[in-house]
Amino acid sequence: MPNYTFIDPKTEEEQTLMLTFAEYDEFVEKNPHLIQKLVPTPIVDPYHLGRQQAPSGFRDILKRIKKRNRGSNIDPGNLGSV
Repeated sequence: MPNYTFIDPKTEEEQTLMLTFAEYDEFVEKNPHLIQKLVPTPIVDPYHLGRQQAPSGFRDILKRIKKRNRGSNIDPGNLGSV
């Protein structure tokens, strides 16, 4: 479910709610005084979080790239783990 952030312009109070699309429509109808604030959604790479491991074939490709390009700072061993 998506998160929605609303601001009360009178009190400057901010609230974030997790609502379905139907709940969102109902909430906006019941609270016309609130203004929705657009908040960027962070995009996270599961490989850098360490939750997913890169395939061994990809590691082999990185090793070949590093070997053929002197001065390369590619680290095929630092791709995250399960």
